[in-house]
Amino acid sequence: MTTEHKRELIAEIYLEHSGRVCGYISRHIGNDEDARDLSQDVFVRLLGYAAPITPSSVVNFIYSIAHNLIVDYLRRHAHKERAAEYFAIHNPHTTSTEYHEIEGILARAVAGLSVQRARIYLMNDAGFSAGETAEALKLSRRTVENHLFAARKAVRAAVLAAIA
Repeated sequence: MTTEHKRELIAEIYLEHSGRVCGYISRHIGNDEDARDLSQDVFVRLLGYAAPITPSSVVNFIYSIAHNLIVDYLRRHAHKERAAEYFAIHNPHTTSTEYHEIEGILARAVAGLSVQRARIYLMNDAGFSAGETAEALKLSRRTVENHLFAARKAVRAAVLAAIA
């Protein structure tokens, strides 16, 4: 299958299924705005998929991608909830406002990373191992570990600068 043919097939599938994929994601995560973002990610990942795509397999494949994105999303949000609970239990003097300020500092620190480094950092934050991240991003495990080390160092420095 040529690259042009693949793009045409994905465009057809997008027009036919994007609304249903978005609805599927929205039902599982309960957030329409994030569901729209994730449904776009489904088709972006499909475009980057190197193996041949056939019309008979592509629909199941987009729902598999959507499922994986839903799991990632829910892991991230569960992690945030656990962090909020931890702050509330271990530092009862930390207010909700302070927690959100800390969360904002972290978000800005991660936004300052390169796209690849931020993706690796966030996947690690969501509970993925270096091996799982390497496999998902088609990188070597060592590359992922190096990016993760540099990302943690940069985030730590940004947080320390913000609270100093």
